[in-house]
Amino acid sequence: EGPAPLRMGSRGRIHPLSGPPAPFRVVEMTEGESHAFVTRLPFARLRVERRLAPDRRSFTHRVRFEGPLGWLFARLWGPRFRAALPPTMEALAALA
Repeated sequence: EGPAPLRMGSRGRIHPLSGPPAPFRVVEMTEGESHAFVTRLPFARLRVERRLAPDRRSFTHRVRFEGPLGWLFARLWGPRFRAALPPTMEALAALA
């Protein structure tokens, strides 16, 4: 049995390549087109958005740090997120 499908309000855990798992919640959902989820950070939150391209063969992936200390997390963690993106996308493509 595989993972449950994402739905608006779904909750789960992100398992990063390094660091502990973190809870997330789906905050935006357009079935078959896009979704966004957030995870809480101290005085900030991480928002991940994924949108399927019109040709349905690729998608865009956007990561943002929001909130009062979002700028700090972007500065501290942004470079690591950029470095981790290629292997993360390869793993996601393998699951798809």
